[in-house]
Amino acid sequence: MLILMAALAFPLISRAQMPQDEGAKTRLMWVPQYLFNSGMRFEVDRKLNEEIWIVVSPTIYYKDTPDIWLYGNSNIYGRKGISAEAWLKWYPEQQSRKRNYIMAGGGYTLSQRKRFAERWQGYLEDGLLFYRYDESYWNTTTHAFALRVAAGRHIFEDRNFLIDAYLGLGIRFASTSRPSGFIYNDPQPTTLDQDYSGVIGVAGLRLGLQW
Repeated sequence: MLILMAALAFPLISRAQMPQDEGAKTRLMWVPQYLFNSGMRFEVDRKLNEEIWIVVSPTIYYKDTPDIWLYGNSNIYGRKGISAEAWLKWYPEQQSRKRNYIMAGGGYTLSQRKRFAERWQGYLEDGLLFYRYDESYWNTTTHAFALRVAAGRHIFEDRNFLIDAYLGLGIRFASTSRPSGFIYNDPQPTTLDQDYSGVIGVAGLRLGLQW
């Protein structure tokens, strides 16, 4: 009888001694909206404690066809580049199942764009400076730094799958270099362009795996 009682009690004792499930500690997320900017972005989330996560976000940009008038700049005939960002994500909620978060961080982007547009080339003739019209392909190189703050929420969460969305604001500082010796007649960049400097919007959707 004692042997039978011990056999029945052993699973309960063992379960009580096992550590509780602490939830996911790592996430691998895909950010699909970067496809509209010819980019492929993944984010790796790592849990530091119950409230703080660190996020590392590498992105690759590549396109060898012209942009379309509906989205993008029709004078751009290709682009390539890389970027890396790091975020700290804070979950202020006290309950065990945390859904809302605030994140802040920044990063660096290096991009190159192939353009076909108007420009004027200066040249000297008999000691006089003249300009001639030129319309050809040329490349721009942009270095950009950005700082961003956003708030987000888990839209759907399963044991090993997560979808979340975020919205916020940021500021970007960009510097663009182009072939020298020309006068360029470029339109002002918009917030969607990588060579834009100023206040930018931060919005997106993420989906991926967690464990």
